[in-house]
Amino acid sequence: MLVERGKEPWKGWLAFPGGSIEAGETPEAAAVRELKEETALDAGSLSHVITVDLALEGKAYEKSYFLSVYRAFDVSGIEQAGDDAAAIHWLTVEEMASASVTDSTLDVARSVAEAEDNRTS
Repeated sequence: MLVERGKEPWKGWLAFPGGSIEAGETPEAAAVRELKEETALDAGSLSHVITVDLALEGKAYEKSYFLSVYRAFDVSGIEQAGDDAAAIHWLTVEEMASASVTDSTLDVARSVAEAEDNRTS
Protein backbone atom coordinates (compact mmCIF):
# COMPACT_ATOMS: atom_id res chain seq x y z
CA MET A 1 0.00 0.00 0.00
CA LEU A 2 1.27 3.42 -0.98
CA VAL A 3 -0.27 6.84 -0.55
CA GLU A 4 -0.07 9.57 -3.14
CA ARG A 5 1.33 12.65 -1.46
CA GLY A 6 -1.12 15.53 -1.60
CA LYS A 7 1.28 18.22 -0.38
CA GLU A 8 4.82 19.34 -1.07
CA PRO A 9 7.46 18.15 -0.82
CA TRP A 10 6.98 15.37 -3.37
CA LYS A 11 3.34 16.18 -4.15
CA GLY A 12 1.94 13.56 -6.55
CA TRP A 13 4.61 10.99 -5.68
CA LEU A 14 3.82 7.68 -3.99
CA ALA A 15 5.18 6.81 -0.57
CA PHE A 16 4.54 4.46 2.31
CA PRO A 17 2.00 5.80 4.80
CA GLY A 18 4.00 7.37 7.58
CA GLY A 19 5.52 10.40 9.17
CA SER A 20 7.34 11.62 12.22
CA ILE A 21 7.27 10.04 15.64
CA GLU A 22 5.72 12.40 18.17
CA ALA A 23 7.27 13.06 21.59
CA GLY A 24 6.70 10.09 23.90
CA GLU A 25 5.40 7.90 21.07
CA THR A 26 6.81 4.49 20.19
CA PRO A 27 7.58 3.68 16.54
CA GLU A 28 4.72 1.16 16.59
CA ALA A 29 2.23 3.71 17.95
CA ALA A 30 3.39 6.22 15.32
CA ALA A 31 2.83 3.64 12.57
CA VAL A 32 -0.71 2.91 13.79
CA ARG A 33 -1.49 6.64 14.09
CA GLU A 34 -0.06 7.53 10.67
CA LEU A 35 -1.92 4.63 9.02
CA LYS A 36 -5.17 5.92 10.53
CA GLU A 37 -4.48 9.56 9.58
CA GLU A 38 -3.50 8.83 5.99
CA THR A 39 -5.77 5.88 5.11
CA ALA A 40 -8.60 5.81 7.72
CA LEU A 41 -7.62 2.20 8.48
CA ASP A 42 -7.08 0.83 11.99
CA ALA A 43 -4.40 -1.78 12.67
CA GLY A 44 -5.17 -4.17 15.51
CA SER A 45 -1.55 -5.24 15.77
CA LEU A 46 1.75 -4.84 13.96
CA SER A 47 4.75 -6.98 13.15
CA HIS A 48 8.08 -5.29 12.39
CA VAL A 49 9.42 -6.20 8.93
CA ILE A 50 12.47 -3.99 8.35
CA THR A 51 14.09 -0.68 9.35
CA VAL A 52 16.21 1.19 6.83
CA ASP A 53 18.59 4.13 7.37
CA LEU A 54 17.67 6.68 4.73
CA ALA A 55 21.14 8.23 4.49
CA LEU A 56 21.23 11.03 1.96
CA GLU A 57 23.74 9.43 -0.40
CA GLY A 58 26.50 9.62 2.20
CA LYS A 59 26.05 13.35 2.77
CA ALA A 60 26.05 14.83 6.25
CA TYR A 61 22.69 15.93 7.58
CA GLU A 62 21.37 17.48 10.75
CA LYS A 63 18.63 14.90 11.36
CA SER A 64 18.58 11.14 11.08
CA TYR A 65 15.90 9.59 8.90
CA PHE A 66 14.87 5.98 9.35
CA LEU A 67 12.02 4.11 7.73
CA SER A 68 10.49 1.28 9.73
CA VAL A 69 8.09 -0.94 7.82
CA TYR A 70 5.43 -2.92 9.67
CA ARG A 71 2.94 -5.54 8.56
CA ALA A 72 -0.52 -4.66 9.90
CA PHE A 73 -2.89 -7.34 11.19
CA ASP A 74 -6.57 -7.22 12.11
CA VAL A 75 -7.05 -4.19 9.86
CA SER A 76 -10.48 -2.58 10.01
CA GLY A 77 -12.21 0.44 8.54
CA ILE A 78 -12.90 1.68 5.05
CA GLU A 79 -9.83 2.99 3.26
CA GLN A 80 -9.99 6.67 2.44
CA ALA A 81 -7.12 9.05 1.74
CA GLY A 82 -6.75 11.63 4.48
CA ASP A 83 -4.32 14.05 6.14
CA ASP A 84 -1.66 14.79 3.51
CA ALA A 85 -2.55 11.79 1.31
CA ALA A 86 -4.42 12.48 -1.95
CA ALA A 87 -5.08 8.83 -2.88
CA ILE A 88 -4.28 5.25 -1.88
CA HIS A 89 -2.63 2.83 -4.30
CA TRP A 90 -2.07 -0.92 -4.08
CA LEU A 91 0.93 -1.83 -6.25
CA THR A 92 3.31 -4.73 -6.63
CA VAL A 93 7.03 -4.02 -6.52
CA GLU A 94 7.10 -4.51 -10.29
CA GLU A 95 4.35 -1.92 -10.76
CA MET A 96 6.18 0.48 -8.45
CA ALA A 97 9.19 0.45 -10.80
CA SER A 98 7.21 2.44 -13.39
CA ALA A 99 5.31 4.65 -10.92
CA SER A 100 6.23 7.99 -9.37
CA VAL A 101 8.24 6.65 -6.44
CA THR A 102 11.66 7.67 -5.20
CA ASP A 103 14.57 5.29 -5.63
CA SER A 104 14.72 4.85 -1.85
CA THR A 105 11.01 3.91 -1.68
CA LEU A 106 11.50 1.32 -4.42
CA ASP A 107 14.66 -0.01 -2.72
CA VAL A 108 12.78 -0.39 0.57
CA ALA A 109 9.86 -2.13 -1.18
CA ARG A 110 12.32 -4.59 -2.72
CA SER A 111 13.91 -5.18 0.71
CA VAL A 112 10.48 -5.75 2.25
CA ALA A 113 9.56 -8.24 -0.49
CA GLU A 114 12.84 -10.07 0.07
CA ALA A 115 12.33 -10.13 3.85
CA GLU A 116 8.79 -11.46 3.36
CA ASP A 117 10.04 -14.14 0.94
CA ASN A 118 12.65 -15.22 3.51
CA ARG A 119 10.02 -15.26 6.25
CA THR A 120 7.74 -17.61 4.33
CA SER A 121 10.41 -19.97 2.99
